[in-house]
Amino acid sequence: MFWAYKKRPSPFHFTTTKLLLLLPILSLFCTLALCQNVPPSSPTSSSRLGPLTPPSFNVAEGRQVSASSTCGEMNGWPIREMYCVIAGASRYTPHNQYTYQMKERHKKRIREMHAKAGSFIQGGQNCDYCEAGTASAHPASNLVDGTPNWYQSPPLSRGMAYSEVNITIDLEQEFQIVSMFIQMANSPKPGAWFLERSADFGKTYQTWQYFATTAAECLRLFGIGSLHPIVKDDDVVCSSDFGNLVPMKNAEMLIHLIEGRPSKNNFGGSPMLKQFVKATNVRLRLLRPSHLMDLDAPYYYYGIKELHLFGRCICNGHSANCEAQDPSRPHARLCLCEHNTEGDQCERCKSGYVQKKWRASHDTDAFVCEPCNCHGHSGECVYEQELDMKNASLDIHGKFLGGGRCLNCQHNTQGINCNQCTPGFYRPASKQWMDLDVCQPCRCNPTKHTGNCAEESGNCECLAQFTGPNCDQCAAGYYHPPECRQ
Repeated sequence: MFWAYKKRPSPFHFTTTKLLLLLPILSLFCTLALCQNVPPSSPTSSSRLGPLTPPSFNVAEGRQVSASSTCGEMNGWPIREMYCVIAGASRYTPHNQYTYQMKERHKKRIREMHAKAGSFIQGGQNCDYCEAGTASAHPASNLVDGTPNWYQSPPLSRGMAYSEVNITIDLEQEFQIVSMFIQMANSPKPGAWFLERSADFGKTYQTWQYFATTAAECLRLFGIGSLHPIVKDDDVVCSSDFGNLVPMKNAEMLIHLIEGRPSKNNFGGSPMLKQFVKATNVRLRLLRPSHLMDLDAPYYYYGIKELHLFGRCICNGHSANCEAQDPSRPHARLCLCEHNTEGDQCERCKSGYVQKKWRASHDTDAFVCEPCNCHGHSGECVYEQELDMKNASLDIHGKFLGGGRCLNCQHNTQGINCNQCTPGFYRPASKQWMDLDVCQPCRCNPTKHTGNCAEESGNCECLAQFTGPNCDQCAAGYYHPPECRQ
């Protein structure tokens, strides 16, 4: 299955050529059709029995984004702040060669912004103002809203402290992310930065990858370890692939998080790689702009137009779709579980389908949750590790595999698999354990019999003082029939 990029119509669509180039890169997880029999007694069993993979999409779209600082805003209050465009004396417009499908309302919005801005030339540079809460605002939400607008950090004329900017995306749930696309706006690419992820909803962060203009800068900023080749699936390295200053606006960066890693082609079989791409939050730590010269110049800042995260829901191989809705979590993308699983991520077996302990399904280990074998006398069961270890539970294939224990056996049955009759009942030789009337009442004389009888024959069990086929003789040590007293 391809990691095909999906998103709602946006004015910044890739060209067909670029999509064709991206598809082989994003096709990182293939679904191998491994067959496994599912019992006909399982009404919710999936017809797709191999590991399932939901489609990928831009998981950042419409999410909450925050920035540690923003042009035209200080301490939560709007300010009128001047900045200049380093790319030349012409006004910056968010049009570029990829916005061939820009909607008319977006074009109108740009014309209105130009009419109100009143930009000017200063020192050979085209300059303008940004101000929060106005048409000249550039908040972080512009990164993921699908419009021509862009995010912009404060210019370094405000102070060198603003060369360091954090941009954080809250995904609100776990996703597996394999690549990231960034399109700059009215500034060059950052000169030094690194990418972080959180897998615990922002409590802690781990570095994903470092970036610098040259290998020497990687060494200076991030240490010798950042230049080592990738050996393990979770190694963190430094890239200088985006070190060129040009283009000075509308530059693009496509970052592959699992490219070159040992388990790239065996994703499902690598717990380390699956953990490495898991994220609930993503943070860009921008350290400094490219090629600083005038440290307090108004044309050094970060202008970013688009930020896409290519990823998919985590469904553990048990769902091909994550479009399920939860009214209490309107932004959540939940898995439509198959293989008799349930949960946000299909992380457990459904009630009654716990004969085998739940596990993820992947190419080399396809798994479907099996119903317990209660012979039709119960729909309730629990998994017990001890039964599994002792091979004491009978599965639906007639093998002692798994740890399912049936609960609340009906029809006068009992036992691990509801395959014993309760006291006072027996299974005639003509009955099968799947028969609802498999257990028949013993027909015994309570004055001579215990109330129990032998399976298949129905022969009654004698009280201690009686013996013989009909329990009409005194047992050893008992005398005076027919009472048979000691």
